[in-house]
Amino acid sequence: MSGVTLQLTQESERKLNRLVREMQEATGREAKTVLRNVGRDLCYAAIKRTPGTTPAKSPRWIWHGKGDNAVYVPRKKKGGGIARVSSPGGLAKAGWSGILTRLGKPGRGGAQSEQWSEAFYRGDKKNLSLTLANTCPFIERFDKGKNPSRRPLHILENSLQAVLMSTEKRLENMARRVKRDLGL
Repeated sequence: MSGVTLQLTQESERKLNRLVREMQEATGREAKTVLRNVGRDLCYAAIKRTPGTTPAKSPRWIWHGKGDNAVYVPRKKKGGGIARVSSPGGLAKAGWSGILTRLGKPGRGGAQSEQWSEAFYRGDKKNLSLTLANTCPFIERFDKGKNPSRRPLHILENSLQAVLMSTEKRLENMARRVKRDLGL
């Protein structure tokens, strides 16, 4: 996996873990199923929060290399000359779409999405974790302000907050339904 480091706060991570456990207890589903569904929700929210760009605004130069040695280089056409990057924002969204494909949602993206995404489970049934990675080469800089709006986006943290809110609402609705069905 490449060096993509969109980080969550510890508080958000703890809250997510708590909600996943509560959802697992409330639905009786396996941890893998609950984690997969939360991962999908997170990807859908991230797609919404990752802006696209038009070809006219996209750079003639692309970021090439890794770490401190990375530099902007002109993108070359096959026949020579400099080509424009057609839609870097679309490529950033493709990484999230590729994760959705890996989590079992067919028909979400193509070769680019598969190339720039990773999703895998770790651990056993008691300590299962899901790792999701949008490995698009410029997603970090895009998230930190190198985007059409020229402001930091905090894609992952904002997406997670949306998922946490929707998961809490689902749990509240489930509890309300149970109370109603029991006549309490």
